[in-house]
Amino acid sequence: MNNKTVKLYENPIPFYTPLTICPAEYTMNLTVSDTTLTGTLHIEWRHEGKDLLQTLQIKGGYTALDVPSHRDCKVEKDENITLIILSTPLHKGEKIIIDIDFSAELVASPFCDGDGSVLMPKNHENEHYTRNIWYPMLTWDIPICGHYTVKVDEPEGYLICATGHKNRNIYSQEYTRVFGLLFCKGLEYMEHVTGDVTIKAFFKSVNKIAAKRLIETSADAINYYKELIGFYPQRSYSFLPYSSVWGGGGNWSTGIAFFHSMHRYNNYDEDKKPWIAAHEICHHYWGEYIPDGDYCGWLWIGLGMMMDEEYSLSRGITDVMKSSAASVISYRQKGNDTTIWQSVEGIKESEEKGNDYNSIIRHDKSFCIMQMLKQVISKDTLFRVMKRILREYPGQPLRTMDFWRICEEESGMRLDWFFIDCLYSNRLAGYEISSIKNDGEGTKARVNSFGDFKFPLYINGKLPGGSIVQKQLNRLMNSQTVCFDVNNVADISIDTGNQLLVCTEKASILLK
Repeated sequence: MNNKTVKLYENPIPFYTPLTICPAEYTMNLTVSDTTLTGTLHIEWRHEGKDLLQTLQIKGGYTALDVPSHRDCKVEKDENITLIILSTPLHKGEKIIIDIDFSAELVASPFCDGDGSVLMPKNHENEHYTRNIWYPMLTWDIPICGHYTVKVDEPEGYLICATGHKNRNIYSQEYTRVFGLLFCKGLEYMEHVTGDVTIKAFFKSVNKIAAKRLIETSADAINYYKELIGFYPQRSYSFLPYSSVWGGGGNWSTGIAFFHSMHRYNNYDEDKKPWIAAHEICHHYWGEYIPDGDYCGWLWIGLGMMMDEEYSLSRGITDVMKSSAASVISYRQKGNDTTIWQSVEGIKESEEKGNDYNSIIRHDKSFCIMQMLKQVISKDTLFRVMKRILREYPGQPLRTMDFWRICEEESGMRLDWFFIDCLYSNRLAGYEISSIKNDGEGTKARVNSFGDFKFPLYINGKLPGGSIVQKQLNRLMNSQTVCFDVNNVADISIDTGNQLLVCTEKASILLK
C-alpha cells in the first residue's frame, strides 16, 4: 500500500445515504447440507449520487468478503455491520463489485405454529419475522430494493418457497426488498397461473379447500389491480399458514405472504371472498415494490388499504371497513394517544402497555386519513398520485414528505393544515347540527364545530323523493349555516363517510 493511499484513509468520507440510489444486482448460488445453507453472493452496484461516495455498509455475517476493484480497501466490522472504506471514492456512474461467501443455519420457522414443517435460514437481523434478513445485503439508512437472480440446489424431500419467477432451480425478480427463501416439508402445494403471475399455495392437507379459495381470490384481486393500476410488480405470489389461533395475515418478504388461521376459510360461503388475500397483495405494491421510507409505517399501509377498498367495494365485501374510525375514536376517548408520528420509544411503550398501535393507529387511522384525503383532493386525484408514485419510485422508499409534495402538485392545493393535524397531532374533528329551519327560501341547517381538527366534511340533505343533496362545510368556520335550496328537506345529517375521524356527539375528551 503506497503512501498516497494511506493518506486517503486518514480522513475518509463517512457513511451517508445518497438521495438517489440505484438498485443493486444480487446473484446468489445456494446449497444445503443437513441443516446448513452455504452461499456465494455477487453484488454489483453503480453509484448514481451527486457527490463522491467512499464508505459502503454491508449487514449480515460472512466467511469471506472481497472487493475486486478495490482490494486495498479497509474493512471495519462491528457486530452485524461491516463498513467498506474505499481507498478511492466512487464518482457518479462508477460501479463496484463485492463478492461474499456466507452460511446460515436452517432453523424451524414460526410458520405452521412453529411445528417444524417450514425451515428458514436463521435471521441475522433479529428474531422478528418483519425483518427477515438472512443473507449479507448492501444497506442504507432506508430500505432499497435490489434485482435478484438466485440459484438453489434443492434438497431432497423439501418444497421450496422463494421470491420470484422460477426457471428450473433459478429464481429471478426485479425490485425486491428482501429475497425470501423457505424449505417446506409435510405441506401440500397448489399453484395457479394468471397472466404472467404464478400464485403458489403451501398448506396443510386439512386446509385444501381454504388454499383453493385463497388462490381464487388472489387471482381475482391481482387481475383487478392490474386494471386499476396498470400492472402487478411480482412474477410470483406465494402464501403459507402462520398461526392457527391469530387472525389476519402479513408479509414475510417480497412476493411471500402468510395467513393466520387458514382453517377458517374452509367454511367460507361459496360466494364470499376472503378479503385478507386482496389486502396482503396490496402490500406487494406498497411495502415491497415501493418500500416504506418512514419508521412509523402509516403510509404504505394506508395506500395499500385504499387499493383493497376499491377491490372490496367492487366485490361487495363491506364488513371489513365499518369499524376503522370507531376504533380510533374509542381509543382516543379512553385517553390513549392516536398521534401517528410518535417516537420509536413512544410506539414501543404503547405496545408494551397493551395498546395495539399496529392495528388501531398504523392500520385503522391510516385508512381514515386516506379516506379524508380522498375527500379533500378527490378520488381521481388520489389515484393519480398513486399511479405517479408507482411510476416514479420503483424500488425506492416513499417518505411522507414525498407523498405530501406529490399530493400538493397533483391537486394544486396547500395541504399543510391536513397533514400536520392528521399525522402530528392527537386531534379529532367534531360537528353537530344545532338547528334546522325552513324560511320559505329553503332549508337551513346551523352546524357548529366542537372538535380541535377542522375538516371540510359534507352535510347530507335527503329530499322527499329519496335523493341526496350534499353541501360541503368551510373548515375555517366554527359555526356556519348550510342552505338547501328546497323546503321540507326530509332529513339532514352529517356525512362522516363512516371512515372519517369525526365525532358527531360531544365527548369530554374532545374539549380538553
